[in-house]
Amino acid sequence: MKEDLTIPVSVVMRRRVVSGQGWCVPSWDALAVVVGEGLGSGQVSRQLLRDGADEQQYLWSGYRLRLFRDACESYWCNLTVEKPRIFVVCRLSEEDGELEPFVITADQDEAGSAVETDDQVFAVDMPPQIYQHLERYVVENYEPQQRKKRKRKNWSERPPS
Repeated sequence: MKEDLTIPVSVVMRRRVVSGQGWCVPSWDALAVVVGEGLGSGQVSRQLLRDGADEQQYLWSGYRLRLFRDACESYWCNLTVEKPRIFVVCRLSEEDGELEPFVITADQDEAGSAVETDDQVFAVDMPPQIYQHLERYVVENYEPQQRKKRKRKNWSERPPS
């Protein structure tokens, strides 16, 4: 069995301002996850990529996608769907109140747990490089648990109460 694996990644996020009758709020979404050794230095940073009239795009660098052996079943489920996804879990920054990536994961269960704790989770298409690493990791580490069939109790043999 291999050790847990980390893959350096960056996230492209888009910020738009949604306005209504006298109000406006920022709206964020993740556009892509990019793989690269130079991108995941460990020091999280934000770089403005595009500044338009109605939207900005930022590259968030310094993240690592961590793969854990105990999450292999969730990875396997993610790989078997028509469009495998990477999940970007985001939280509001304490510094400026803007939304920023917190965790990048391929684990559907972890993403679901983050939604339950009111974090914002965005799903983006899985890049081919991550798909290859993830597939190899699952093949080398995933051992499906043997499903045990429960024996049903015969309720008709019980004396009437």
